[in-house]
Amino acid sequence: CLLTVAAQSVAVSADLPKISYFTLIDYAFLLTYAALLVVALESIAVNNLHRRNGPLAERVDLTCSWVVSLSYTLGLVGIFVFVR
Repeated sequence: CLLTVAAQSVAVSADLPKISYFTLIDYAFLLTYAALLVVALESIAVNNLHRRNGPLAERVDLTCSWVVSLSYTLGLVGIFVFVR
């Protein structure tokens, strides 16, 4: 996933003019990188938790998947609605 986002970022940035301020697409990529970081950290935490308490790890993983997905979606909506 990270490689795909990085390649997409490079491909898009090659077609955009060089400016000194953030655009909507910059904020969207920043949010995407942040979401990938949260998912990676959650994966490590759930993996460690799974070794000690499997059922709890399953619940934490399910909850985090919903929270991260909803947060990412609302973040993108917020970026494209409120950031101008």
